[in-house]
Amino acid sequence: MPASPAEAPAARHGLIDDIQVLRAVAIACVLVEHSWYNLLFHQEWLTWLLRHVPLWCGVDFFLVISGYVITSSLLPGVLAPVPARQVLARFWIRRAFRIWPAAWLWLALMVLGSLIFTDPPFLGTLELNVKGALAGIFGYANIRFASRPMLPYGASFPYWSLSLEEQFYVLLPPLMLLARRHIGWVALLALAVQFPLPHPRMYFFLRNDGLLWGVVLASMPALARWAAPAATWLARVPLAGLAILTAAIGEMARLSPFFEQSPPYLIGGMAAVAALPVWLASADRDLFAMRKLQPAILWAGSRSYALYLCHVPIYQCAAALSQFIGDGDKVFHAHTDLRSTLIALPVLVAAAELTYRCVEQPLRGVGVRLAGRSRFARGAVVA
Repeated sequence: MPASPAEAPAARHGLIDDIQVLRAVAIACVLVEHSWYNLLFHQEWLTWLLRHVPLWCGVDFFLVISGYVITSSLLPGVLAPVPARQVLARFWIRRAFRIWPAAWLWLALMVLGSLIFTDPPFLGTLELNVKGALAGIFGYANIRFASRPMLPYGASFPYWSLSLEEQFYVLLPPLMLLARRHIGWVALLALAVQFPLPHPRMYFFLRNDGLLWGVVLASMPALARWAAPAATWLARVPLAGLAILTAAIGEMARLSPFFEQSPPYLIGGMAAVAALPVWLASADRDLFAMRKLQPAILWAGSRSYALYLCHVPIYQCAAALSQFIGDGDKVFHAHTDLRSTLIALPVLVAAAELTYRCVEQPLRGVGVRLAGRSRFARGAVVA
């Protein structure tokens, strides 16, 4: 069978560096976006930036990448002559051990933190965090978040996108088993049908456009053939990768402020823009390589999941702790912002590293072993 776009580079290197760079860019956007009123409170430059260049579009990069990576890993098993239950069992076991341990750990820490930081309750109340933890554990955080506009939610609000991805993990494998090598055309049809539809607030938290673009990129071999020469040529142009990323973020940010108006093209347009860099990155030609910053960027890309899970509670705890370090009578002012930042950044780096090394990687290995031993998954070839 023809190789999927991810198959060749993934087989050579394990991870595609350009995809890791995009993960790092995505998490950087999210970290800055969520710093406002979680870590920083009186910074005019940040207010100006997020008003003119909203960075919540970083999530759309994550969604396209997720759709691409998951489809790339599933497709070989779906097209192989093995029972469907083996494909499904092995995929779901590995996904569960990949995402749940770290996610549930940080949900538990948020509940614990809400018991400690009570005056003021920077992490939210215990009730809010328990409800948020249940929503995160059972995968309906996006629906709960959408149903609470302008109401307190707790520190686990980023879990809405994780719940969206979990819903995708449940629905995609059976659909792929039905559509098989035509799954890319099914995804394109779904994109075309929903692009002109009205986008109410609820759809914003159920948006699957980015995930579907990832399916398209991973399941159409022709796109891989076109990506390789395009990425190779662009990689020879100085700063081409940086220019593409800057233009993509700029265009996605340009669309972002229209969220409240919800025009039909908003979400589909943002997802299509996010898909372009992912398509080029899939060729694994170091288009987005930034040599001097490469180690730090690849670190952030590989730890992006841990950073996403832990950044809001760390931000909020740092803000609370900064109250007790000088100027205790002035909670929110420039000096407090500086102290909060100096507390939060090293803790964030350490927490992400510990989560990655002590939870993510070991439990991922457990999932791989259990999937291989499962009587339902035995013989499956899904990566």
